[in-house]
Amino acid sequence: MKFTNNSNTLWRIVLAVIANLKPVPLGKVREQVDLIGNKDGNNRVFILPEKAIHNPPYSRIKIYFDTRRLQDTEYIAEESAGPGTGFDKITFTYFSPKFSSSIFADYLAL
Repeated sequence: MKFTNNSNTLWRIVLAVIANLKPVPLGKVREQVDLIGNKDGNNRVFILPEKAIHNPPYSRIKIYFDTRRLQDTEYIAEESAGPGTGFDKITFTYFSPKFSSSIFADYLAL
């Protein structure tokens, strides 16, 4: 395979990106974790059981409502203890879950 000057440059960029990727420790991946909070049709604020990393587009907290993954505009992830402490507060922007609702998250624990 003959590389042109442009494909050589692209290949170098790809190798540089791969070399700088850090593996995700599997022990910190959390999946289908229930959010903590009252599901009463009025409450829109819920808490993760532990601090999480939320740095879109690289790593983000993924929120699910009745098995549907929510869009980023449907919730706000916040650091309840201030900047740099880890994300643990989830506020729904358009709705309040009811008692029968299933709400859970996938995330990387801090």
